[in-house]
Amino acid sequence: SMKSIFEYKDSPEKERVRLPSNLSSTGAASPETYQKLCESAGADFIIHGSYTKQGEDAIRFKAIIYNRERKSIAREIEKSRPIDSTIFSATDEISSEIVKIMKKM
Repeated sequence: SMKSIFEYKDSPEKERVRLPSNLSSTGAASPETYQKLCESAGADFIIHGSYTKQGEDAIRFKAIIYNRERKSIAREIEKSRPIDSTIFSATDEISSEIVKIMKKM
């Protein structure tokens, strides 16, 4: 888990930043939106993930790592899987990739 490797500070409910309503439906946001989220939350990075159906038999997983200091998307990770039991391993694979990337930053 990323919590065991990186410092993680949860915010009290009343201080949490509301995500823009279109963020989850589009799978991405503008760099400006990510920057505002970082500043509002006092975060160095935003990790945003989404998934979309591809046709009738596949799912595309996407993760974005936004770097507040650089004011840019540091990395995007995408994986497609058939709609079967392999979809569960896709999130683990993406999480592992995020950890590797974050360790290098």
